Amino acid sequence: MISFLKNIIVFTFIVGSGIFAWNKFMQPELVVNKAWYILALFFVLTAFMHWGYTKAAEKGGQHFTRYFLANTTLKLFFYLLVIVAYIIGKPADAMQFTVCFLVLYLFYTVFETFHLLKHFRNE
Repeated sequence: MISFLKNIIVFTFIVGSGIFAWNKFMQPELVVNKAWYILALFFVLTAFMHWGYTKAAEKGGQHFTRYFLANTTLKLFFYLLVIVAYIIGKPADAMQFTVCFLVLYLFYTVFETFHLLKHFRNE
């Protein structure tokens, strides 16, 4: 778990550097002001979920499968609620927020999948 935390911190720093560069050098209408909040959300949830995945895997394959499926369903529902709530609250910024959210979701999903596969290959 410690190596995962180091990797996610480095990954988040790299993604954060990309967000900083994007917001610094892009036109003002393309700047995503809430990108830092989205990044923090994905950092915390990915770290917490990976911890849960490893704990569920220690209890056995069937327990991990149930945890993984339930967790994925709840995670997607929560993400959908966040996006819908933001769109309803600030429709003017909806496109930038949604695109940023989708890009970070894809980045962190690939990162999480890569580390889960790496973790289970080593066992």
